[in-house]
Amino acid sequence: MNQTFQSIRVGIFFVLGVILIYAVYTVIGTRQFASETGYSVIAEFDDVRTITTGSDVRMAGVRVGEVSGAGLSKGRGQVTLRIDETVEIPVDSVAQIAMSSLLGQHYIAIDYGNETEVLTDGAEIMADAGPDFNEILEEVQQLGEKLNKMADGFAGLDGSGMGELFSNLNGLVADNRNRFDNVMGNLESITAKLDDSKGTLGKLINDEEMYNELMGVVTELKSA
Repeated sequence: MNQTFQSIRVGIFFVLGVILIYAVYTVIGTRQFASETGYSVIAEFDDVRTITTGSDVRMAGVRVGEVSGAGLSKGRGQVTLRIDETVEIPVDSVAQIAMSSLLGQHYIAIDYGNETEVLTDGAEIMADAGPDFNEILEEVQQLGEKLNKMADGFAGLDGSGMGELFSNLNGLVADNRNRFDNVMGNLESITAKLDDSKGTLGKLINDEEMYNELMGVVTELKSA
């Protein structure tokens, strides 16, 4: 019985191995075929980052080709894109380096243009490297440093070490306390008079008939 189970296990592993070999051969064969068909366009970048031969070329998220070569041209990175022959790319399209994962892997993303004329074999496509992940991290770090400085300015709010800003505000209030009290008293007096319909403005606010008469006079003046 054990011998039978052992034979079955060996047979299963053999079949799985054959399937795996066939799948790998199919993928490699398809990529080789794809790299030999279609047409090529050239894109130049100041920095190609992690773009290498075999990297995807996508349009609207759909894979339309691959990078068939990468090298240097007068100090700039030159990338050759092998595009599927069924895909037409307008001449005003732009090739950008996009990030496919946080691990730093990149691919070429083509922003579709509007021109009717399309790129042909050997043509050069406009290129824009776009923001680098390292540059984004650096900006985030600078923003964090600025926030830390702002936080330091508000440090010591427990009374023992009042921040400079709040210390200045406290000093301003203390030096002008009498003026602030007078201002608040005047405001309370004015609002009380308005509420009691005292003065012209108070009557206008609380007397609807007087308001209507005033608006009628204004209307007559406009007509005149």
